[in-house]
Amino acid sequence: MKCRFALIAALVASTVPALAQPGLPPEAHVREALDQHPSVLAAMARVAAARADGEALRAGPHEFQLTTSAIQRSVDREGRYAEFDASLSRPIRLPGKARLDRQAGASGVEAAENRMEDARHQAALLLAQYWWDWLGAAAEQQIDAQAVQNLERSLASIRRRAELRDAAPMEVDQAEAALGSARLQVQQSAGRAELARARIA
Repeated sequence: MKCRFALIAALVASTVPALAQPGLPPEAHVREALDQHPSVLAAMARVAAARADGEALRAGPHEFQLTTSAIQRSVDREGRYAEFDASLSRPIRLPGKARLDRQAGASGVEAAENRMEDARHQAALLLAQYWWDWLGAAAEQQIDAQAVQNLERSLASIRRRAELRDAAPMEVDQAEAALGSARLQVQQSAGRAELARARIA
C-alpha cells in the first residue's frame, strides 16, 4: 500500500509542474478519503466482526456454567416447602480442539483483513481513475483555451489583412466561424473538467 502511494506521489510530482495540471491532495488526505469510502468502511466492520468471532472461538462454550433453580412444593398435611437446586458444570474440549478453534478464528480475521485491503485497493483504483479523468479534462480545457487565444489572434490578423484588401471577406467569415466553434469547444471542455473535479472532490 505504501509503495502505491509513493508511486502516485512521485507521478504527481513529476507530472504536475510540467503540465501545470491539478494534482492529488497530500497522502494523509488520500488515506483518509480511502478509509472513509463506503466499501472500505464496510470491510473494516467485517474485520471487527471477524475479530469478535475469533475471540468467541478462542473462549468457546467451554467456560464454567452455574445453573440454579427454585421451586415451591406443597405436601398434604405438611405444608409448603421451598426447594433450591444449583449445579456447576464445565464442558471440555477434545485434545487439539482449542488449537483448531484459535486457528479458525485467526484465519477468519486474516481473510477479513485481506478483503479489507482489497476494498481499499479498489477504492484507490477508483481515486486514481478520477484523478486521471480530472488531469485529462483539465489538460483538454487548457489546450482548448489556448486554441481560442490563437484563433482570436488569427482573426485579428485576417481582419487587418481584409482592411488592407489582402484577404477576402470570406476568410474573415471562416476565421470567425472557427473561433465560435473553438469557444463552444472550450465551454464543453470546461464543463467536463468541472465534472471531473467534482467527482474527485
